[in-house]
Amino acid sequence: MKKNLLALLFPALIAACVTPAPAPSWIGQNFDQYVASNGVPTSSYQAQNGSMIYSFKKNCAGTREQEEKLVTVSQMNAIISVTTASSCPVVNNYTPVVNNTPTIQQQQQAAKDARLKQLYNDYGDATTKYVSLLKEWNADSSKLISMMGVGPKSPEQIELEKKVAAQKAELDALYQRQQDDLAEINRLK
Repeated sequence: MKKNLLALLFPALIAACVTPAPAPSWIGQNFDQYVASNGVPTSSYQAQNGSMIYSFKKNCAGTREQEEKLVTVSQMNAIISVTTASSCPVVNNYTPVVNNTPTIQQQQQAAKDARLKQLYNDYGDATTKYVSLLKEWNADSSKLISMMGVGPKSPEQIELEKKVAAQKAELDALYQRQQDDLAEINRLK
């Protein structure tokens, strides 16, 4: 009888000693890899220190509850921490499988966020180029003004007039591009 009881209990004792494989450590990893593995975040906000905190929520199978993980990301896009804010209830010692496929709304939000990021980058690039070109245009315009009224136009003065006019046209185009980017950013927010 004791042998039979031991034979029945031995597999249960061994199973109790086996621990599940640990979850991968995301600390220090690139946030883009986390998103590729876990889907897009449901919300985010910027912390006072400049880092971003992203919330990832998943519906728990068979309940109205949600599991939420908070991922803190540095300004260099490296993961600082991953915290489980709420977990799905364990049923019969297993966690139900949850569909991680993003909803259409989440996909649309991700596309919108990607477009906003691109617009911010474009706006920053246009602003940098605008400032650099404006400095060049100011220097060339000052030089052209100093050349005026000193007799007939020299070939150098004529070339400088053309250059200043081209710079002005490019400045106007960059300004319009910035205005268009800002309008679209405000529309998407």
